[in-house]
Amino acid sequence: MQTEITNSSELLNEKGELVQRGWARKPLLRYNPENRGVGWHRLKEWDYYGIWNPRFGISFFIADLGYMTLTTLSFHDFVEKKAYNTGTIKLFTRGKLGLSRSSLEGDFTFSSRATGKIRIFRHPDKQIISFDSPKFKKLQGEITLSIDPTKDSMVVATGYPENRPHHFYYNHKFNLLPASGTITFNGSEYEFTPDDGFGNFDWGRGVWPYKTRWLWGTAAGYVDGHEVWFNIGYGFGDLSTHTENMIFFDGKCHKIDQVTFKYDEKDCGEPWEFTSNDGRLELVMEPVLPEPHSVSLGFMMTKTKMAYGMYSGTLVLDDGTELKVKNLQGHAEDCRFRW
Repeated sequence: MQTEITNSSELLNEKGELVQRGWARKPLLRYNPENRGVGWHRLKEWDYYGIWNPRFGISFFIADLGYMTLTTLSFHDFVEKKAYNTGTIKLFTRGKLGLSRSSLEGDFTFSSRATGKIRIFRHPDKQIISFDSPKFKKLQGEITLSIDPTKDSMVVATGYPENRPHHFYYNHKFNLLPASGTITFNGSEYEFTPDDGFGNFDWGRGVWPYKTRWLWGTAAGYVDGHEVWFNIGYGFGDLSTHTENMIFFDGKCHKIDQVTFKYDEKDCGEPWEFTSNDGRLELVMEPVLPEPHSVSLGFMMTKTKMAYGMYSGTLVLDDGTELKVKNLQGHAEDCRFRW
């Protein structure tokens, strides 16, 4: 079953339970964390931006995990096949980082010694990310991601079984957002232009079990002059009402059912395979830059198998149209958390 949410409502009722479960084309549900049914230490909120072209990319991850703040800042050189990373952890921040209640509005500033200053400005038709990180190889610059509010995007409100009534995940993702701007890194200048540079935005809010796993993949590009991107994933929650698997063609969503990931967990640099149970997605990603990483603080642990690469294969739209895709740029990941 794939339940589409088409009416606006609050996200959580007074008991801290989801009012609606399902998938949507727009963020119709109003995030109201004051209604959560658990303490501040269980609420997880994050903003992620990945901005790439075939030669280089940059990514930001800013997460408020209730009892701590976790941020990462990365530069990816796809030509030299090198990744550069920095980040910071702050304990006992008590959910006061100040991330926005909406994926579409609300400015935000974050500063730390390792990452420097990161500022995000959200407008109806664009999002601007500005950064100045002198400790991270003198990274600085500003990137604008253009947004067409008439286009569909990926939204899910995912619950958990009855024995976890206060657990939920509310998620909004965009991809193929035209990117423009210039950054400097390690003494060199890099320019994003809309002809081949695009942004991937992941806005997530929720209450998760202490032990969690998710798998996520996305890629974007052009097929015979048409805009194409997709989002695939699973691994958590009650998926009896929906999945997050969607194909986007010229700004319109085409919903698919379940997708399975297959890859070598001992070497995420080997090809990844993706198959849907309805026969509408058959893809292989050839990694360009594998990047497994982990963080362990005893009570808190992350272990991620990740790869950036190029997707090729077949996608089928709702009307049966078959798309042959080749070298759509994106990434895939398999994450395990204790948090």
